[in-house]
Amino acid sequence: MQSPFRNCDKTVERASRIFPALFLLLFMLIVVTVYVGWKTGEIQKRIIEPVQAFRAHSISQLAREKEAEFVAKRKKALTAESLLREFKEAQENDTNTVTTTTVHSYISPSAPPPSNKTTTNFEFSQTNPSYEPPDWFKERSAQSRAEFEAKSAQSKAEFEAFSAQSKADFEKSKAESQAKIDAWKAENGF
Repeated sequence: MQSPFRNCDKTVERASRIFPALFLLLFMLIVVTVYVGWKTGEIQKRIIEPVQAFRAHSISQLAREKEAEFVAKRKKALTAESLLREFKEAQENDTNTVTTTTVHSYISPSAPPPSNKTTTNFEFSQTNPSYEPPDWFKERSAQSRAEFEAKSAQSKAEFEAFSAQSKADFEKSKAESQAKIDAWKAENGF
């Protein structure tokens, strides 16, 4: 009996021969390239020498960084030592002995001390009682107030209409749903 995957099996069989051959050719190409490069000196010139130069540069860079870090730490330590030395010298040179005498005297007050709580009442008087805003300001103010009240009334009316419509739609859909439920209960004998 023939396999239903006969054509597929042939493709897999061909691939199982081709892929190992390609990998073998790739490996041989790499080996031959490295051998030829080694014999002609190209590997030393283009790979080994740049890698060695980069390694030497990296090592010298690390050494410079460590040296700079050591110098910074030493400078900080020397600064701390010099400050400590100066402080000790100042302490040794300071031989003055200071003696103080404290005299306490108590005075009884004749009146209680003033309280820190102070209250102030400010009265703001009108600085210019005869001032009246210009007519154009009064007109625009009245106009904008009227526009605001008109828009407010319109928005309120729209909201109430929408609210009433929503409530009516809700009640209608509620009644329809209840009717469907009652019809289903009647059909199924509940």
